[in-house]
Amino acid sequence: MSDSPLHHRVLRSVGYLLTGLLVLGAVAVLAWPMMGKDDGGGGGEGARPRPTGQQPTPQGDGTDPFAMLDPNLDTSGSKNTGACGAKSASYKRAGDGIEITVVYTGVGTVRAVVLPAEGEPQIQSYTTAQDPHPHTFQFDGVSPQAIKKVSLTIMNSTGMTDCDVPRK
Repeated sequence: MSDSPLHHRVLRSVGYLLTGLLVLGAVAVLAWPMMGKDDGGGGGEGARPRPTGQQPTPQGDGTDPFAMLDPNLDTSGSKNTGACGAKSASYKRAGDGIEITVVYTGVGTVRAVVLPAEGEPQIQSYTTAQDPHPHTFQFDGVSPQAIKKVSLTIMNSTGMTDCDVPRK
């Protein structure tokens, strides 16, 4: 017989039993999504009901996840024809700095970058959702003569576009 008291042997046996139950529970949780009822099995989406006529859109495949909400929504800004796909973009002198005016009618983020001849780049951005009104970036203390480059980056559902902004 074992040298350990009876209660130690009972606790050890109960511990092994609970560990086995925990492992079985983990296997059941991992296997549950594969036992979907609506499409004969397979896939993590199988156990959840979907709205009629809509298929799930996997992330990272280049499709627009907002298209399921409103199929007529143009999130890419494809109607824009100016710099970087913006409807219009230009910069001009304004007070002691410069002003960049952008009209982007898609859905995404517009980032303006001013690279002075000396010093650190200055960056500002805004997010838009089909706003037809001009957005103005104000960069104070930047002389138009001391600018090396002014650029835009537009990030939307189709990717990212970089381009130079013309002077007005």
